[in-house]
Amino acid sequence: MFARVTNGTATTIASGNTPFALNKAYTLKADCRGNTITLFIDGVQVHTSTQTAHASSEIFGITSGTKVRFICDNFTVMP
Repeated sequence: MFARVTNGTATTIASGNTPFALNKAYTLKADCRGNTITLFIDGVQVHTSTQTAHASSEIFGITSGTKVRFICDNFTVMP
């Protein structure tokens, strides 16, 4: 699940049923340009959408959305 969080409230932007194998590394990318958000898994585009409202209280992060432990390496936010 990919969500936008505004004032502590999460709004789902995209979700799916992509199977992830245990003990395998994946490359996840969220390309946010202007109002367009494009998501990639291992270089393959899996979602694109236009978000018309942005607020200064929004945050960006990554989570599994469950109690499953995962490791995030090389997390970068670029202007």
